[in-house]
Amino acid sequence: MLKVVETLKPITNLSDIVTINEDGTIEKPKKRLPPNAGKGRPVGAVNKHTAIAKEAIAKFVDKNSPRMQHWLEEVAAGIPKTDKEGCIRYDKNGDIVWIVPPNPEKAFLMLQAVMEYHLPKLARVESVGDETAPQRMVISWKRPE
Repeated sequence: MLKVVETLKPITNLSDIVTINEDGTIEKPKKRLPPNAGKGRPVGAVNKHTAIAKEAIAKFVDKNSPRMQHWLEEVAAGIPKTDKEGCIRYDKNGDIVWIVPPNPEKAFLMLQAVMEYHLPKLARVESVGDETAPQRMVISWKRPE
C-alpha cells in the first residue's frame, strides 16, 4: 500500500524556475543558501570532538599518573633481564643484559609528549629594550564594540 507523503505543486510560471535572457539563452537557477551559511565557528571556539578527546586524554593522564611515573622511571633507568630467581643476568663480558636499555632522554621526550596534550602550550614572549634602563610593561584592554 502506497502512502503519499507530500503532494507536488504544478509549475505555473516558468520564470520562477529559470531565467531567459534577451538573446534567448537560459541561465541556471541561483542556489539558495541557508540563512546561517558562511558564518562558521567563531574564532577560538573549540571543536566538540577535539574537546571530548582532550578531556579523555586528561582523564587518562590523571588516572594513570602513578603508573606513568613508574613507566617513565623504568624507561630512564632501564629494565634488566632476570632469571627465574630474580637475579640480574650478565653477558660474557660482564655487562648487564637489558630488556629495555636505560634511556633518560627518551623518558623525558615521552613525558613531554604526554604533557603536550594535557597542558596548553604557552606563547613565547621576547623582551627587547635598553639593557641599562629598567623595562616598563604596559597592559591594556580594548573595550568590546
